[in-house]
Amino acid sequence: MRGPPARRPGALTAPRRQKGSTMTDDKAEAKRRTNDVAFQTWADAKFMLAVEAALHELPEIQAETLRRLYGIGEASGHSVAEVAAATGVSVSTVRRRRDAGLRAIVRLDGRGMAEKAKLT
Repeated sequence: MRGPPARRPGALTAPRRQKGSTMTDDKAEAKRRTNDVAFQTWADAKFMLAVEAALHELPEIQAETLRRLYGIGEASGHSVAEVAAATGVSVSTVRRRRDAGLRAIVRLDGRGMAEKAKLT
């Protein structure tokens, strides 16, 4: 009498390769991820150029206030109170400068800023 057929070691636990999956698919996925990172880096750089171009259009005091508050060109931003203390003005003055600067940026022509930042 014959017993049950012998099982190959690991036959039940070995991962099955999906139909059509190849090592080339893995390489293509790695290349896509690399391209995504490169694109994001490029987009971040272009965005910062556009932000700097917009800030360049503002009066210097408003631009500097926004740079300090939002940490543009720095590791991190600062609070309204910190900017007020550093510049020697009141908190309400910092808020007014911030609000005026943001309103001015919103009014700027987006296409004109893209051209100045060489985004085209």
